[in-house]
Amino acid sequence: DYGELPEKQAEIYIVRMLSDLHFKSVTLDTVSRLISHAHMLISIYEPIYMVSLRDIARFKQIYNWFMLFLHKHIKDKLDLKCLIMTLFVCYYIKLSTSNYRYTFLQSTCLFLEIDLSELCKHIKTVQDIFISNLDINPIYAKNTALIENLFTLVLSVYNKIPLFICGKPGNSKTLSVQIITSNFRGRDSKHPQLKSHPKL
Repeated sequence: DYGELPEKQAEIYIVRMLSDLHFKSVTLDTVSRLISHAHMLISIYEPIYMVSLRDIARFKQIYNWFMLFLHKHIKDKLDLKCLIMTLFVCYYIKLSTSNYRYTFLQSTCLFLEIDLSELCKHIKTVQDIFISNLDINPIYAKNTALIENLFTLVLSVYNKIPLFICGKPGNSKTLSVQIITSNFRGRDSKHPQLKSHPKL
């Protein structure tokens, strides 16, 4: 335990770290308060080591990547939707129970002033964009666990971010890794977008 900054100092640090990001649909103040709240929720629900100010640098990296990747697929409020997906990747998936995750989604909706159904619909839309690039045997059910694992794995591969997938047996951990390795085959990949990536 290396300790942590007091809440007010952490908020100042977050604002400074995010100052070079550009948002049109929301204010920087809203984003910084939302991230501060996400840090607080995770520190309450999960072990203290599950969140740190290093997550801010990762947030910036993934947000900028989403802006580049999704601009071909999404035109309306691109920055807001990239923000939602970045929060999903950096914070939502760290939460270990459905109740914790629901609380996180509700608070995100309050900060962004959008409906929960709209937020969930956007998350599913972006996940479908990622999954559509993968060749998945139709015998496998595309359940929530598998889709979440595949989505996070693809994003981690693209951004060269280490990833630990934790969960009980039967949560599609091994299957998701097998699907990713069978699709990321370098120049032999079926999907053109995957050909530029090295074989896993």
